[in-house]
Amino acid sequence: MEFAQKWLGFEPKPYQADLLRESGKRIVVVFPRQSGKTTTLAIRMIHFALTHPATTNLIVAPGYRQSMIVMDRVQEQIARMSTKRRRERFRQREIQRTTVTFKNRAKIVALPCSVNLLRGYSASLLVTDEAAFFRDDEAIFYSVLFPMLQTTDGTLIASSTM
Repeated sequence: MEFAQKWLGFEPKPYQADLLRESGKRIVVVFPRQSGKTTTLAIRMIHFALTHPATTNLIVAPGYRQSMIVMDRVQEQIARMSTKRRRERFRQREIQRTTVTFKNRAKIVALPCSVNLLRGYSASLLVTDEAAFFRDDEAIFYSVLFPMLQTTDGTLIASSTM
């Protein structure tokens, strides 16, 4: 939470602070619409990538457009960092539309929820947005997403709106 406040100037509401502090490996987040869920998830992903070198961290949503909304929020939060901190952690060419790569070799990648596009990744942090709207959700979670986390002992955050 200190990262959100000092690095990004973000003052979380109590429920957002709870999500930023949560240390479990399997986290379920249900926030109402327009309550700051996407921003809070983006901040958590940036902090994780900065503190866990050489990790792959994925954003998965029902469609490409929805995963890019989360990625846009990640990039907006990175832009809130001071110029000095951004220069220390990123090179401009390392921030692309679907991927942000940090100098510590950690990366955040946005993907749509498609079995063909998801297979092959291992993830240290996996954030699913609007998980309640995944088609064939049991197959996606048990056959694709959970196996991504096995080799890394990674964290899954399944989020959705009410």
